[in-house]
Amino acid sequence: MEEIKDVRHRSSRADSERLRMEAEARDSGEQLREMAEKVFQLLERLKLAELGKTRAMEELSKKEAETVALSKKNARLLKEATKEGRGRVKAELDRKVLQDQLRAIKKHNSVLAARCREEVRLKLEEREEKGVAVEKVKTFSGRLGFLLNKMQTDEEAKVVRAEEVRKLEAQLKTANDHLSKLQVKIDDANESNRIITQASRIKQEELETIKTRLEASIKGKQAERAEIISQVDTTVLDTTHIQPGTESYVGPNSRFLLDTSSSPDLVLLKGKSVTLRSWLETHDANRILKRAQNSPNTKEMLVEHIGRCYGVMVAQEERHGVMRKDLLDRDQRLEHLTRKCSLVQEKLHLEEEAKRRALLRYVHAVKYSSTSSAELGVIQLPESSICDEEVHAIAALLRGDMSIGQLSLRNNMISDDGVHALAAILAGKSNISAIDLRGNMVTSHGIRIIAEALERSERVRHVYVHAAGKVEALGIGQSRHTSTKSVETVCCVDCRDNRPAGHRPPDAALKAACRKDPQK
Repeated sequence: MEEIKDVRHRSSRADSERLRMEAEARDSGEQLREMAEKVFQLLERLKLAELGKTRAMEELSKKEAETVALSKKNARLLKEATKEGRGRVKAELDRKVLQDQLRAIKKHNSVLAARCREEVRLKLEEREEKGVAVEKVKTFSGRLGFLLNKMQTDEEAKVVRAEEVRKLEAQLKTANDHLSKLQVKIDDANESNRIITQASRIKQEELETIKTRLEASIKGKQAERAEIISQVDTTVLDTTHIQPGTESYVGPNSRFLLDTSSSPDLVLLKGKSVTLRSWLETHDANRILKRAQNSPNTKEMLVEHIGRCYGVMVAQEERHGVMRKDLLDRDQRLEHLTRKCSLVQEKLHLEEEAKRRALLRYVHAVKYSSTSSAELGVIQLPESSICDEEVHAIAALLRGDMSIGQLSLRNNMISDDGVHALAAILAGKSNISAIDLRGNMVTSHGIRIIAEALERSERVRHVYVHAAGKVEALGIGQSRHTSTKSVETVCCVDCRDNRPAGHRPPDAALKAACRKDPQK
């Protein structure tokens, strides 16, 4: 057998070598023909151009040398072809010898085939016995596989139950966080109400104090006026009984003294303290007394001075009346503003309730239309002044719903509190593929909450957070037209172009203030 293979190999190699040589001979013949054509072209050029005769002759000589070389090569190839023909004849002889050997081998193979059939029959019997044993093994292995599958199913069910317990714990934690935040808000509202009530009570007490002081000042002024009149009368009556160079107290308060030390004919006033003396100097009281005592019309001057005192007292009473009137007007305006704020708050509350009912009706209508058709529903609420309370109401309706595909909440007043509600939807079972939160008040903390919620979702495999605030979740999706599965974007939450947390539009600030402080 090895000799037959060797002969066949040499025969095939000789054939390939012969074909190669024939191809080279053909190539050399074509080259000879081409060179002959070139020689004729050169001869024609030599006839036409005498100036390049020398150069053409050199090229002709070169071409002739190449022709000689090609002829030598052709002769060599002919010799090789002859030698190859001899080898082919020898290969034919070897092939005949190998055919004789092959016939002898076939006879030997027939004898071996008979022996093999006997051995095959014995092996088949043995195989049948092994087949019976294999069937028994398969039966036992099937039972064992059933038991293993049952154990694996039980383990998977345990894992699923543990996952559901974990999700329920996460939802419970989210609900507890939301309740704690609501409790904090309620505490803040109660604290603000307490502060406002305390401030109003303090203002009322201050108002009562001012009224009491005003009444006391009015009574004091009246008492001072009566006292001044009595003191003047007493002074006028008792000036004749004062000894020169002595001092005596004037009035029951004893703030001033009657001084006659400067002149026995003049009775002046002297303060007990430096402040009272400076007050007398500022008002020129002693100058008026000197002029009144030195002039013949003392009574007229005293009456005139008392009239001035009465005029000052009347002016003070008029100012006190104006102040009392201003206080009453302020009380009336404050009461009017309080009633107006309560009406505005009630109206705002009614508008919010109507808005929330309309919003819920709209969401129900979108859900009903999407369930009746094959396509997923789209909730469009851009620039609708939606706050966190409305987002919580929408989230309560969409939790566990599979009929909504897109949610547009662009240019509203949603903060991180509302993002918690949306994150609870994305973490559970949902078909939402896009949420537009541009132009809201979502911070980096809210973006992180959304990314963590998407990571907990069953349909999401990877979550990417872009630098501008866009969150993209990748998962395994199946094409509608084909049954192939591929990695695609299953959900995209756009949180770009968000305002700072402290910035609110005027209407939002008014609504928040009315919610937090109903007495303002």
